[in-house]
Amino acid sequence: MATHVDCSDRRFDCKVGWKIDAVPSRAKLVLQPMHDHPVFLLRRPDIPQPGSHAHFHWNGAMPMLNQSANGYLLELTAVNSFCFIHHDANLATSAWSCRDNKGVAVERGVDIATHLNIVTNEPNGM
Repeated sequence: MATHVDCSDRRFDCKVGWKIDAVPSRAKLVLQPMHDHPVFLLRRPDIPQPGSHAHFHWNGAMPMLNQSANGYLLELTAVNSFCFIHHDANLATSAWSCRDNKGVAVERGVDIATHLNIVTNEPNGM
């Protein structure tokens, strides 16, 4: 099981989960769902190729809905296999599967499932 933690806190036994490649980018916040990553709009030509850059993270303060922000497109490559639980990892139990623990099973290699938050069309279809 793995989640986001502050590794300077000695209570946690931190290990590297991903190798991250970051490319400067700009994107517009179009959706902010509860308990998931905010969703950003990019034009297809702005997504680096080759690669699997599937997560946008803004610089500075979180932009308001329908505002653009500078940030980075991230490509995550898992260095090991693990179950990633983004929220409430403290409620996880080894008796349940990764999915039952509301996690995403991650295998070594390219990972676009755990942090996917980009779209190339407005969510309302416009």
